Amino acid sequence: MKQEDRKSKFGITREFAMINWWVTWVAIIIMAGYNILTTKYLKEEFMQALAIMKKESNGVIMLDKLGRPLTAKKAPMDITSESFKKVVLNNIQSYFIWDWTSLTDNYKNKILNVNDLERFNPKFKEFKENFIKKDDKKAQRDFLSFEKYIVFLIQNDKMPEMISVNSSKVTSYHTDKDTFDAKIAFVLVANIYNTQSGEYENRRGSMSVEVEGEFDSTRGTIINPLGLKYSTIKSSLLTKD
Repeated sequence: MKQEDRKSKFGITREFAMINWWVTWVAIIIMAGYNILTTKYLKEEFMQALAIMKKESNGVIMLDKLGRPLTAKKAPMDITSESFKKVVLNNIQSYFIWDWTSLTDNYKNKILNVNDLERFNPKFKEFKENFIKKDDKKAQRDFLSFEKYIVFLIQNDKMPEMISVNSSKVTSYHTDKDTFDAKIAFVLVANIYNTQSGEYENRRGSMSVEVEGEFDSTRGTIINPLGLKYSTIKSSLLTKD
């Protein structure tokens, strides 16, 4: 009986399939269509993700001072390139060219020591925190000597009232892997007050800065995106003499 029942059920199934063959084909067509649509959707998603990744890897979007978006292409930083040398030059000019007027905010602030210098001029502290390693005692001493010399010039009326940069140039530059050393020369024009004549005089002078350091973009900050760290700093200053 059981064997006959199984044969009977098989026959019923076969007859159903023969009579309703179109149902089977409809099911197959539906599954095939679903697979095609799913594959197409996944491909579109993949292509969109690929386009976003390509855009992110090829460039960055920045804002200028007026808030306008700018697109820039990404490229590996070459420490031996002229672009990198220019970065170092501009960085040194930004933090090492000073005159009496800018230091004292048009003589409103009185500078008696290094604490006053940093309090009235945040860029000194900014340089120490972003461009010198906290545990690099030598570089810290080098920069402190620079700050003390500025205070000395102010206290002894030897700091020019106003200074402008006439020209600048990297006169020496060497690299070794991620480290570098550079010597930068500035030609300056000083506006100096002559106490005898009671008038200002323009004088040309020069100033040089020698630095050694390294760069590591993984340690970059908003202020120091390349992760520049100076280990040696030697700077002269233009004086009234």
